[in-house]
Amino acid sequence: MKWAKFLLATIFFAAAVGIGTSAIAADGLNDSHGVWRDAQYWHANHPEWVYRYHPEWAVDHRDWWLADHQGHPEWFNSPYWRRYPVWTYGAYDRGHVWRDAGWWHERDAGWFYAHHPEWAEAHPGWIREDHGRHPEWFHSAYWSEHPRDWNHPGEEYRRELSRNIEYQRSHPASAELANRHENDHAGAGVTEHQNTMAGGSHEAAANQFHAPAPFHPSEPAKSVSHGGGGGGDKGKH
Repeated sequence: MKWAKFLLATIFFAAAVGIGTSAIAADGLNDSHGVWRDAQYWHANHPEWVYRYHPEWAVDHRDWWLADHQGHPEWFNSPYWRRYPVWTYGAYDRGHVWRDAGWWHERDAGWFYAHHPEWAEAHPGWIREDHGRHPEWFHSAYWSEHPRDWNHPGEEYRRELSRNIEYQRSHPASAELANRHENDHAGAGVTEHQNTMAGGSHEAAANQFHAPAPFHPSEPAKSVSHGGGGGGDKGKH
């Protein structure tokens, strides 16, 4: 009981100071046995399914998509990945070393928004937090042409995820992927646990990404691990 009270107090404190629920929540989904599994588990065991049905789990994992795009570019043919080709987002630094978008956002966010604001579109959490701290970064023509509700920048992102799910329903990669959900979960319903946007102070329910009708495979018999890789070809200045 004491530990439960301590955990609740920690959660409320995190929300009060603006840490956001994403700092304590985790991406994941129940398996066919009702056991909750995190995104690492699903990526290790069903990576193709993750890229098709939960691309938002992969977009912040640079090591995943760099290696997986190198080894399986066919996993990135869906509308989501055509809209957000994150493996191409990057530029050379002054030492002629290629750095990905996450590196630029962390080290030179002003340049990031001035020269490549489109790189932020796949990260609504970045947009919200950065607009709160530096609204002047969002005065360019790009943001005039791509307006956002700065308190809820993930709305368009949610729509993109929903469009992606609809596409996957009508374009199954294989009979196995298409039938897994129906065979294992027909009529049962699955509780989906998804991450909230970074830096948010709203309640979790308002920020969760709700894709229509959860899709997930059954618990696999064996795990499959993946390595890393990388690359890019865009230049700075």
